[in-house]
Amino acid sequence: MSASSLTPATPASPRIAHHLLGLAAAPYVLLLDDDILLEAMALGRLCDAMGELRCGAVGMAMTGLSHVDDVRPGDHVPFERVHGPVEPERVRKGNPAWERWRLHNAATMVHLGEAAGLHGGEPAGSWTAYRVAWTSGCVLVDRAVLVETGGFEFWPLLTRRGFGEDVVAQLRVMERAGAVGLLPSEAHSLELPTSIPEREVDAYAAVLAAPAESAGPAAPPGPDSAPSPARLPSQE
Repeated sequence: MSASSLTPATPASPRIAHHLLGLAAAPYVLLLDDDILLEAMALGRLCDAMGELRCGAVGMAMTGLSHVDDVRPGDHVPFERVHGPVEPERVRKGNPAWERWRLHNAATMVHLGEAAGLHGGEPAGSWTAYRVAWTSGCVLVDRAVLVETGGFEFWPLLTRRGFGEDVVAQLRVMERAGAVGLLPSEAHSLELPTSIPEREVDAYAAVLAAPAESAGPAAPPGPDSAPSPARLPSQE
């Protein structure tokens, strides 16, 4: 199984991702932020899951290991394993599925993996799929589905201070072919300063939101902890 990588995480990333997607020829593309460290088995696990589940996308939410001692039971509540085939699902702000974004705060993926008995290092075929709103940092996507649902063609709507283009792309793919997250997560944020310190155009609001939704929180929401200059899970 082969995959092309679309890796830019710069102020111009929507335009660059659109260009790279046009060049990609592999059946899968990897949306991987350039400040994410992957463990050795991560890509093999993603490919194994994609081959078995045959859905639009599988992701590993980035963890913030500096928060490993910060257990947030309230963020565990939306966790729901996937049993059986992955079905298409429409997720938007205001419906219950949107609250799954909380699963990817801080080091919650580490804590959920421990609860499931998955600590990383297991063979590539050892993983648990769960329902997501979207996945930040590391997502393996079916290239044909991504292209069919528009890819990043909306990039002209965003300025160099736009953000959340990955959220829009994933929500469209999920609606067409389904998407899941994987445990254990073997994608870890380096928690570096963000490359987009000033954010002006939320891709969700520009592309997907109905007028009534536009007044809601930006997508993706920030963590519910004290602000930090470092980029932590759920901040981009």
